[in-house]
Amino acid sequence: MIMENFNDYSLTTPPGHVPPYILQEPKPLRFLYVPMYSSPHNLQTCSTYNYVKVLIKKMVENRQCYAYVAIPEGTRDQCAELTDHPRIEVIEMKASKNQYRDLCLYPNELVDYFNELEGEKYIDAVLTDKALLIPFLKSQLYTFTRNGCSQIPVGWIDQFFMRPTEHSYMQEHHIRSQIWGFAEADFLVWASDNVKQEAFAVARKYVSPAVLRDIINKSYNWFSAADIQRLNKYLDQPKRKDKIVLNYAYATNDAYKYKEVFEILNRVYEGGRDVEILVTTSSKASIIPKRFKESNVTIYNALPQEEFFEKVATQAHVFLYMPDYSELSQSVLEQQYLGLVGIFPNKQWAKDTTYPGYPYLANNKDELEMYIRYVVDNYWSDEVQEVIRKQREFILERFDATNLALNIYDHMSKIIQPVNKLWRTKKDLNKLFWNYDEIDYDTWVHVIKEGTSMGYDMNNMPVARYGLAKNVFRRLMWDIGFIDTCDRPVPHFKRVARVEEDFDN
Repeated sequence: MIMENFNDYSLTTPPGHVPPYILQEPKPLRFLYVPMYSSPHNLQTCSTYNYVKVLIKKMVENRQCYAYVAIPEGTRDQCAELTDHPRIEVIEMKASKNQYRDLCLYPNELVDYFNELEGEKYIDAVLTDKALLIPFLKSQLYTFTRNGCSQIPVGWIDQFFMRPTEHSYMQEHHIRSQIWGFAEADFLVWASDNVKQEAFAVARKYVSPAVLRDIINKSYNWFSAADIQRLNKYLDQPKRKDKIVLNYAYATNDAYKYKEVFEILNRVYEGGRDVEILVTTSSKASIIPKRFKESNVTIYNALPQEEFFEKVATQAHVFLYMPDYSELSQSVLEQQYLGLVGIFPNKQWAKDTTYPGYPYLANNKDELEMYIRYVVDNYWSDEVQEVIRKQREFILERFDATNLALNIYDHMSKIIQPVNKLWRTKKDLNKLFWNYDEIDYDTWVHVIKEGTSMGYDMNNMPVARYGLAKNVFRRLMWDIGFIDTCDRPVPHFKRVARVEEDFDN
């Protein structure tokens, strides 16, 4: 971890030379994540939360950083995976069960806690799923004058790109505002090429070629919640061999064509294959047609993730996934990694999530059923096991959540700019803290208040039109040889370099 490398940095620099970054990448950061939760009333079955907890835990476990995570009001007791870590702080904020409304919902707590002029908490960067909010986040969190850091990067993560092809009706202004959010974002994280290219096509209608080029250039395929380390412990568990089990692991709604899926699965069963059908869904069991319950079907509702992984890894062999449109289903990746063979329609979204040459992409329903029958009959053959092995390697290379989370973090760290203005304030701070090697928050506040001519108080900064942002003082510490260790709720500074200056000039 980066904290172990402090001794790698020289404690002196040439006189008069102020390096733009004291610390090599990646820097210790404090950052905020503002998601849009798909099921804010029940985070344990919320696809957003399953991604959030993986992303944040991977960052704090592998980088020296401090994460603030917005969660829906009243859900703190559902967030043990986050609250059990000392460098993750959850912030309860208002959330709406209506996803369209929540994509536009701007909690006041964001401004109260995190604006760099007077907010009580310090941040270096922001992540959000809410594209429409990005221009407002920048306007509210930044200080618009030269007396602020003037740059807190905001990255957008693709969980909810609302598009006409997926939603039968969308207001024009919602699409346009979303695209402008992409333009204002400092970087964009996409689930797949399929989603990304469709977004670019929509954007062409609303932005200039130069703006579109900027959107394209700052786009990266770094989205995944496939927790490979967590899944690996299930790979050595023996898989059932007496029967082949067909799994259904999605909501029972029309978007997933569940009636057609069960019809195909049932035909395989009634066609003479001695198979069982396993249903691991977050939907109500009563939605499953009665006759499927009576025909060798076992149903589990809203399984905790660990139980889902265990049942899939040990009991299931094949699944059919056939929506008309899909971004990136984590359960698809998880099932494949755990040894299930996925049967898909021959669509671009399926090609984006399988290795080149994947054999089970069907052109019609007859082919879907044919592939299922073939895999049922040959699951334990060398041929099918090789497909499983190659797909697992593809997921490991392309969708390992740890690597992708660190790509996001390291990119945030890289694009944060130094505070090149306010050189006089920087020089004053260097002089005030010249004899310090480590500074706790209370000492830092006291020295600045007593040592500056204006008596700046980090706990009670003046709020004026051209006020000096309190976050500037923390960020300038980077440039005089300190880093915020990010190991506690308030800033704590440790020297990693010494910048020599002529304090008399």
